[in-house]
Amino acid sequence: MFIHIGYHKTATTFLQQYIFPNHPEIEYWNRHSPKYKWLADIVTCHDFDFNAHEIRLKAQSVSSTTKVKLISWEQFSGAPYRGGSDSRIIADRLHGVFPNAKIIISIRNQLDMIDSLYRQYIHQGGGCGFDSFLNLSHECCVYFSLKHLCYDRMIHYYQQLFGTGAVFVCLYEAFQASHYDFISKLFRFMSLKSNSFNNEIFMNRTNQGMSSLSIAIARIVNRFVYSPSFNPNPVIPFRAINSHFFRRCLQGYLDPLMFNRISGKRSFISKERRVQLNDYFRTSNRSLLNRVDLPLKEYNYPL
Repeated sequence: MFIHIGYHKTATTFLQQYIFPNHPEIEYWNRHSPKYKWLADIVTCHDFDFNAHEIRLKAQSVSSTTKVKLISWEQFSGAPYRGGSDSRIIADRLHGVFPNAKIIISIRNQLDMIDSLYRQYIHQGGGCGFDSFLNLSHECCVYFSLKHLCYDRMIHYYQQLFGTGAVFVCLYEAFQASHYDFISKLFRFMSLKSNSFNNEIFMNRTNQGMSSLSIAIARIVNRFVYSPSFNPNPVIPFRAINSHFFRRCLQGYLDPLMFNRISGKRSFISKERRVQLNDYFRTSNRSLLNRVDLPLKEYNYPL
């Protein structure tokens, strides 16, 4: 059993749609399928109701082939808009259900990750400015924590649970640099014989982002319209007029017609904030290099 836990915003959607389900040696356990809907219990089940033995029995009952079993769900790495506060609990639950699993963890340069997570926050209906987003209190129902992106802590914990050799860490930047090399290394870790895939799939883009101008407009609109994640009781009470509707208008029509030419995608991180974030993550990334051999310097991770 292999479990790909994310992080979010590290090409997980692409892998889940185009790579994992189509490999002839992989039995992909898609959590959206009714057959595997019980996988959600690992994340969502109340602590007093969670029963690792019962879920393990369900897993054994659906395993019907000799193919390599794979689960991929970035929520296993923790909920980013709850500060990743559930990441250790989920790790313990995964170990309780699949104690002999091998773990795949994909990470991304923290500064790029923060920018991407903020954009996703707006996509889903958030209304805070960038600085306010970074400073949301943990007392709020939605908040962000830089600690969630101190990768060394979670990677070390998974190594303690499953064994150092059972944890494979890969970089989103390596995927961007060479899809083929990234996937080849991943398949080797999974001991898959076949390494072939259709290169045309890389023409497909999932989770395309909005322009900076669209983000600015959406942030204001989101304060007034319905969003199931961030604004369930909006000023405008009609659910048909929601954040998703406005996002489609901005992203699907105004961006390609006009906004991309005007503003494009600019980072929300100022020079001053960039210096602060580099200082914050430097110790964590150096600690990570003591555990895993990764080309962090090549991809400008804070060091």
